[in-house]
Amino acid sequence: MPLPAGLKKRLKNFPAFLALNKFRHKAFRVLCNLVGKLPISSLTFGPPKGRHFSTRKFVEQWKSDPANPAAFHLVHEGTDVVVPAPKRITGTTKELYLTGKTYRSEDAFIATIPWGRFYRQPHAIIGPDDRLLVDMSPWWGEKWEDHWIFDRIKLKKARTLRGKSLCLGSTAWFFHFLFDHLPILDMVERTGMRLADFDHIILENHGQPFANAAIDHLRIPREKIVDPRKHPHLLCESLTAASHPMDWGAWRPAYLRRAFEDCRATPPFSSRRIYITRRNAPGRRVVNEHEILPLLERRGFEIIEMEKYTLPEQIAIFRQAEVIVGVGGAAFTLLSFSRPGTKVMSLFSDEDKTDGATMKMWDMIGALNGIEFNMLCAPSPNLHVNIGAPCFIADIEPDVKLFEQMIGAMIS
Repeated sequence: MPLPAGLKKRLKNFPAFLALNKFRHKAFRVLCNLVGKLPISSLTFGPPKGRHFSTRKFVEQWKSDPANPAAFHLVHEGTDVVVPAPKRITGTTKELYLTGKTYRSEDAFIATIPWGRFYRQPHAIIGPDDRLLVDMSPWWGEKWEDHWIFDRIKLKKARTLRGKSLCLGSTAWFFHFLFDHLPILDMVERTGMRLADFDHIILENHGQPFANAAIDHLRIPREKIVDPRKHPHLLCESLTAASHPMDWGAWRPAYLRRAFEDCRATPPFSSRRIYITRRNAPGRRVVNEHEILPLLERRGFEIIEMEKYTLPEQIAIFRQAEVIVGVGGAAFTLLSFSRPGTKVMSLFSDEDKTDGATMKMWDMIGALNGIEFNMLCAPSPNLHVNIGAPCFIADIEPDVKLFEQMIGAMIS
């Protein structure tokens, strides 16, 4: 008999349960590794046979058919990006948040792989020699073997795509769709290729209004779209895909501003101060929002639910805004369209156990676009819900006095 959902959640907080789950994962990984040594393609059984750290080296060494060649194009070289510490920060003593940082954005490239494979979950690009192309496949962990594709004892059945295929992305989340996937079109154009050159475009689209609006605005032919939700494993006669960086360069928000420059709409209100509410979201809500909304309204803030507006209207709202306040979430992707000097205050859980992964996305975009970033950290009253990734679901409860003081300092 299956465990009740509530009991299962509580068990996940016990060290013994976590240790057992970790042991089970390691044992299964050993089994997958043994299966991977068998002389059988992962198209039939088992995980891929290994990896290539460098797609460039793979392309240079691969002897492909001249009629279906491999190709590599370095489009944007990595650059140093300085992310300053928030101008104002309160509610935390964590050094991670209090100091600025400098990182180097990763090289961005496009590669064409003859008989390459795309796998949806986990996202993976696999070469014709049945080896993972590491710099085109995101992974989390200390070494390449931590990629989840090596935890698959049998991959889903592959569908074959003849002709030329372009992979744009495999998630319909607002941030990844807008900031990760669509800029690949810029990389394609810079190599001299065009959308018309491809017979298939791999792009996940749940039919959400923002995705449909972007697809139509960028003239991505819907009849060519192959949705990886329906076909999670694709064997492509010619697969063109992009690198998958963990640190971004300024060219991404620059492309979005350029690509949607003529996407104009009249802002639905005149206020240049906005508060983005997550009252209808499944998590990361402000539990005492009823206490802070009156403070904001007295200072001329418009309280908005972003999901009520079209993509052109959302872009117009962020273009117009001079002060933006809210819990860091998908809507903050639209900071790509904000003007330099825009003041942003992000509400964030001080009890995040993921080393600030969520915060990192928004302050990096802000730094790339010249935005003044402010941060108010707060406790999470329901942190216990999931000890593995609390920042993605835990609500927050900011101190009202600290909130009012920071708002006053920002708009003075």
